[in-house]
Amino acid sequence: MIVKYEEKYLAEATNFIADRYALPMGKYGFDLHPGKILETIKQCADNIFVIDDNGIHGIIGGLIYSPYSETDSVVHVLSWCVDPEYRRYSLRLYKKFESHCKAKGFARISVSALFDDLEERSKLYTRMGYKPTEMQYMKEL
Repeated sequence: MIVKYEEKYLAEATNFIADRYALPMGKYGFDLHPGKILETIKQCADNIFVIDDNGIHGIIGGLIYSPYSETDSVVHVLSWCVDPEYRRYSLRLYKKFESHCKAKGFARISVSALFDDLEERSKLYTRMGYKPTEMQYMKEL
């Protein structure tokens, strides 16, 4: 049920993410574009896992970056969403992702949350061992 991403999931993963992020991201003025989601999935393909039960019902994926060091690579979770009826698999999905990142030699995983979901997510992430490191602000230009 929880499997490593393969190219056969590309179109379905793109639609899954677009459908689940359009409303929350729209609140902040973002206009999600399927082409950009598709491009991002391709960039992250080696670090994506899905819940596949005759179709995608959950996904987690991260983008690798090394913002401050040549040897200290970080995987930033770009998408972690699970259909409500599959939430019981959400932490297993995350653990699979975390084990993969550890095996690949990454030093850290970072996550973020939209402001309107911050309190709930902060509790979850703290229980999972995360520590707050920054608060991001955004301004329309």
